[in-house]
Amino acid sequence: MLPLPSNTGEYLKQQQQLIQKLISDHFDPHPHLKKQRDLLTSIPGIGDLTASLLLAEIGEVSDYHNARQLAAYAGLTQARTEFWNFG
Repeated sequence: MLPLPSNTGEYLKQQQQLIQKLISDHFDPHPHLKKQRDLLTSIPGIGDLTASLLLAEIGEVSDYHNARQLAAYAGLTQARTEFWNFG
C-alpha cells in the first residue's frame, strides 16, 4: 500500500490511476474480454471504465439467449404482469 501523501487529493488521484491500470491490465491476458471491451467502446459515449463495469456486471454475453434477455437482466425492459382469474 502506498504511503498517504500530505495532499489527500494527490493520493486519491494516484489510487484512481492505479485502479485504472489494474483494470486495463486485466484485459491483456484475456483476448475474448478485450475484444468485447473494444466492441463496447466503439459505441459513442462508452469509455473504458463503462465498458469494464458492464462486462464485470453481465459476465459472459453468450450466457444470454438474446439481446432482450440481457436487457431484462439489466432492468431495461418492462416487467410482464400475469393476472390471475380466481372467479
